[in-house]
Amino acid sequence: MKTTPKAAFPAQLGAYAGLVISLGVNLRKGDYLLIWALTVHRELALAIAEEAYKRGAFYVNILYQDEKLQHSLLLYGTDQSIGFISESMKDAYQELLKYNGAFISISGRESLAEFQGIEATRVGKAFLARANELQFFQKAIQENAIRWCIISAATPGRATAMFPGLPEEVALEKLWNAIFSACRLSERDPVAAWEKHIETLCARRKILDRLKIKRLIFKGKNVDLSAGLHDNARWLGGVSESKEGMVFLPNMPTEEVYTAPDFRTVEGSITTTRPVSYKNIYIEKLSLVFKKGEVVSISGSEGVEDLREIIHGADANRRAGEIALVDKSSKVAQSGFIYHDLLYDENSASHLAIGAAYPECVLGAGNWSAAQKAKNGLNESTVHIDIMIGTPDLSVMAQTQDNREIQLIADGTFCLEDL
Repeated sequence: MKTTPKAAFPAQLGAYAGLVISLGVNLRKGDYLLIWALTVHRELALAIAEEAYKRGAFYVNILYQDEKLQHSLLLYGTDQSIGFISESMKDAYQELLKYNGAFISISGRESLAEFQGIEATRVGKAFLARANELQFFQKAIQENAIRWCIISAATPGRATAMFPGLPEEVALEKLWNAIFSACRLSERDPVAAWEKHIETLCARRKILDRLKIKRLIFKGKNVDLSAGLHDNARWLGGVSESKEGMVFLPNMPTEEVYTAPDFRTVEGSITTTRPVSYKNIYIEKLSLVFKKGEVVSISGSEGVEDLREIIHGADANRRAGEIALVDKSSKVAQSGFIYHDLLYDENSASHLAIGAAYPECVLGAGNWSAAQKAKNGLNESTVHIDIMIGTPDLSVMAQTQDNREIQLIADGTFCLEDL
């Protein structure tokens, strides 16, 4: 299946791949690189591998998965087989960690209806079993033990869902162009454009850190929520730093600044403003109610039962792990599209994530044990599910440690200039 529509696209795909290699994972000569991709992403995965070798990569391993094979497994496999992770897959992740390499994950579903006809309990069991088997790798990602970057590829299934009524090739070209634009490849100097953008995100981080926020209050037509922050909370966004001191971009594109809440303090209700797409679970509309830091009510459209199984699979899956602020200036938001892809939809709107927190969001938490994290309200989980709540009318107020009230976002737009 061709997933790049025109002869001009290979050059643009190469430029995209080069940006991911140079800025995304900051690949060095001699690095080991692991790429996770669906079979439908093959052309992009190979373009990335080529750019990696041009840059002097030691070895590139592509770990392919197939959605149709996954569907067959979940539909007909035994209870034991649906949660099975092969030794070869675990070995691929272990080898990456052994070589202290770089990891690129390509998102972009082949079909939005992968789980149709499959019982929610089977989907939930399969996901939780696999998450537990690969917990060692999830922990390495959360702690930035390696450099990693999540990117996206256009697929015919996504393109026709985004642009119904258009011929598949036209829709595919339109989606690729939106991806290239969001990644600043349409700028005269994409690297310079990224550097300027990262400066903006870092400036927002510094302002938010300086305010010493103790509580965030979200108000809007779909949200009425408050969340306390840790005394030593840090705001992150844009670039991250690996344990070896190398900078990288965890997401491309990236438009958010984010932190970790004290999960025990989260109270209120939210309804999504964009679909929830996580590990091939897809939900158009989702509503959650938090009380005393845990989800006590969940409702929504088709797919919600799959998510319910995951949320009820462990106490930590019912708690918040991240709060992220994104405003109208986001290039992804300005496109006006619903991307049916978590990476893009989370970078178009403010959001809350249930599940794992990033330890680097709390000063000193990188060395905490699981017991210390629990004692301090820093959530540890095998899942991390972003739920978009940003709207044009969104208001975000901050209560600071010295008892000031400060508006951070008004009518969906940051108002940090005079802070």
